[in-house]
Amino acid sequence: MPNFKDILDVHPNPCVIHINFVPKYANNAFARFSGMNSAEEVLSLETIKVLFEEDHWPEAQRRYDYAIQTDLPTPPQVINHMDLKGNPMIAEITDRVIDWEARKPCALSSVW
Repeated sequence: MPNFKDILDVHPNPCVIHINFVPKYANNAFARFSGMNSAEEVLSLETIKVLFEEDHWPEAQRRYDYAIQTDLPTPPQVINHMDLKGNPMIAEITDRVIDWEARKPCALSSVW
């Protein structure tokens, strides 16, 4: 019987799980969306902040802190995203706190 990770692995929407922007899990859809070939490449990043404009970093940290402190999902937000090939994109993100492999708090960021 598949578990939730198996579902995320094949889900067409990009998803990344991170602790303070250090990736702990990504599906291949997130890798492709970010200009990479595989989820393993995402996991090799020191931070996923390299995937969005530096001007957005303070807001991203505020949203992350809000989700972690309140255990509530953040409202959807449209941001400028840059894949590692330099292609600009628009992404709508949502963040929520999850318990990932007994590591909490982690944030699930989903892109639409």
